[in-house]
Amino acid sequence: MPKSGLIEAVKSLRYAGGVANWAEIGANAWRGTETTTLRLRNGLRIESAAGALVVPLYKEIWYRDDYRLRADPLPRGATVIDVGANIGMFALYAAVAWGAARVYAYEPFPESFALLQRNAARNQIDAIVPVPLAIAGTAGVRALHMQGRHGVHSLFGDTTGAATSIECITLADAFARDRIERCDLLKLDCEGAEYEILLTAPSEVFARIGRIALEYHDWMTAHHHDELRALFERHGFTITGRDHLPSRTGYLFAKR
Repeated sequence: MPKSGLIEAVKSLRYAGGVANWAEIGANAWRGTETTTLRLRNGLRIESAAGALVVPLYKEIWYRDDYRLRADPLPRGATVIDVGANIGMFALYAAVAWGAARVYAYEPFPESFALLQRNAARNQIDAIVPVPLAIAGTAGVRALHMQGRHGVHSLFGDTTGAATSIECITLADAFARDRIERCDLLKLDCEGAEYEILLTAPSEVFARIGRIALEYHDWMTAHHHDELRALFERHGFTITGRDHLPSRTGYLFAKR
């Protein structure tokens, strides 16, 4: 067994407090097998697929709280827009752990969207509204470039590789589509599209947003996250962040 498998098996003990099938996760890590179903002690069952990496997603969103909801809880009954919802891990976290009344979960990749729908329906979470669209800088049909696994497909990539056509709308379109007057949290993890989404959004959209939490990807386009810092400051937000050097990814948090 590779040393990495032993390390991951031991790490699974850390999740025992929140994860019911932590022993299965550890055994799978020991064997080098990917876990595709996560059962939490709060009763949630989160289904995944090979390549969707449900355990790393749980570690990032629930265990490590990378989007900082424990440090800065959502107001009860919050409205959330989740851009790049993937299989629904963050949407479930916002709705179940933090009581969001509505989570508009945007996920354009069909396989991920099917899992998002299934996870919301299986757990009977009516607060989650799955939307099979991408949010981008302009509306229309775009190519989503396949990057080998769920959650990292991107509007940017090798144009000679595999791709699928997806429908895009703008952030302003999303507010109009769902008649959103106030978004308490805009969360983005959209593999480089965060720049075109936010840099083209009109001022009246920003005026309706209470806070933003995003993962940035400086290496995917010509943009840099300092542009987003300056943008948020112009719209009256206070900004904090966390860089993941030298990967040129990290998180930005903006709040009024």
